[in-house]
Amino acid sequence: MVTPAAVLHEQMARHRADMGIPAVSYALVRAGDILETGASTAEGHVQVDDTTRFRASSLTKSVTAATVLLLRDRGLLDLQDPVALHLDQASALSTAFPQAPVRIGHLLTMTSGLPTDDPWIDELDDLSGAQLLDMVASGVVLVRPPGSDYEYSNVGYALLGCVISAVTGTDFREVVAQEVLGPLGMEQTGFAVPAEDLRVAGHRSVEGSLVQMPKEDEIALGAFAASGGLWSSVRDLARWLAALDAGVAGDTGPLPSHIAREMASPRTLVRLDRRRVADEDIAVAHGYGMGLFASTYSDIGRVVFHQGGAPGFGAELRWHPASRWGVVAMANHGYPSLQHPARRTLQGVVGPHIDRLRHDAAVRSLLPETVAAMAWAESLLASWDDQEFARLGADTLDRQLPREARRARFADVASDRGPFVRDSASLRSTSPAHALWRIEGPGGDAWLEVLTTPTRPSRVQQLGVLDHPDEARVI
Repeated sequence: MVTPAAVLHEQMARHRADMGIPAVSYALVRAGDILETGASTAEGHVQVDDTTRFRASSLTKSVTAATVLLLRDRGLLDLQDPVALHLDQASALSTAFPQAPVRIGHLLTMTSGLPTDDPWIDELDDLSGAQLLDMVASGVVLVRPPGSDYEYSNVGYALLGCVISAVTGTDFREVVAQEVLGPLGMEQTGFAVPAEDLRVAGHRSVEGSLVQMPKEDEIALGAFAASGGLWSSVRDLARWLAALDAGVAGDTGPLPSHIAREMASPRTLVRLDRRRVADEDIAVAHGYGMGLFASTYSDIGRVVFHQGGAPGFGAELRWHPASRWGVVAMANHGYPSLQHPARRTLQGVVGPHIDRLRHDAAVRSLLPETVAAMAWAESLLASWDDQEFARLGADTLDRQLPREARRARFADVASDRGPFVRDSASLRSTSPAHALWRIEGPGGDAWLEVLTTPTRPSRVQQLGVLDHPDEARVI
């Protein structure tokens, strides 16, 4: 049997060799624990490990987003605030659509209307915050009304750095360190790295040749540091992934759960995609949350991630919240994206076990009221009783289907196929308030479905006994 660690090592080594990357460092994470670290290094290149510092590039955006949300919780800003409320120069953002100001939440979710800027921004690393604001004040182009659609903007996240500085009265780099990096123990992560602490130089491809970049160009960024200026190590990025994962899972940790969930929930559609994986067509809905992409795959469900790419360096953070498996990777070559080996690793680790993982995630998420409703439905199937039906059933059930017809349906299934035993492994759920599960009997199987109401006390608004799960009403 191929282990998850073996999948990781094979994917990373093959990608490094295929793409001509000098060195890749990587780690496999599960539910907050670093299970495996490794590195793949070209012959003759400086050896790297999980403590080697690389530029994290756009993975910085997730840390910037978390900082903004922490300041929001403290009352220093509101996501509905127009950016110009905190930055006078940003009033120019309202010129094109004066009735729809660019708000802080728009910058976080990449829906500000600013055009994408990756090729241009790589050459503006030394632009200061004052210069950025002067550039914005002199006029900017919005390609669509703010809040209407996704478009990736580094300028937007650079402006968030300026907002952080404005509302705190402290340089955003210091605020990020105080609010996120310090509490998480990310001691190898920061916006400025002494040259003597850089063990590896960045590389870029120029007309097909690999060119080493001078180390003096790899120290610190100006205003765009909030968008892509952090330096980090695989071990520190694994800590960051663990904090995000714990928050999404609802565990107690250094990052408040509601913030992690805000960041990892898709706020806008990026695009729809279709790809071929192991001779199967996979549909993907790519979304963007706040500083993180959140994509839903038709085979394995939600995956949360972000890439980092810059001249000289690349990085990747990616995890599967339902299983809590994650991958981080860093390399000293810009743009041969590490998302591909990271995605293939998660696919190889999660894919073969997806049914069990979905079941386990559903069990963990069910409300106590839903669990009680499951036992109630099974008791009605075993022996219908109108008083028991009235105990949990919503008044609307009889309007959906006359009581006599429902009672007859339950009696027919029970007499033809019962008595039943619950197949716990079959549980499916579209919501913590919903359950669909198989019951096995000597005369054949059936499926039960319940959905509870949003009221307290909770009632059952959907109750069905089905021949096949595809008949389920709640999808």
